Amino acid sequence: MASPDARSSRRPDRGGQDRGGQDRGRDTHRVRVNPIACEGIGMCAHLAPDVIVVDDWGYPMPATRDLDRREVRAVRSAIAACPRRALFLT
Repeated sequence: MASPDARSSRRPDRGGQDRGGQDRGRDTHRVRVNPIACEGIGMCAHLAPDVIVVDDWGYPMPATRDLDRREVRAVRSAIAACPRRALFLT
């Protein structure tokens, strides 16, 4: 029988996610927009104004920097509220 250390080393890599799909140990997040799916509704800019601003036509222009925890929470709310599912955290 394999030792506990040998068994734990055979676990599949979850890409830094725990069983619930939440990030663990990853400190950098950025928001991305799918320009094909986005229709410029602007809900994201209202929910995450420190991270996402809209251009003259109402389309989002997300920050290109790493986000802090507070901003990540706001972006997750914007992702959940996006009617076109055009926002992603990377």
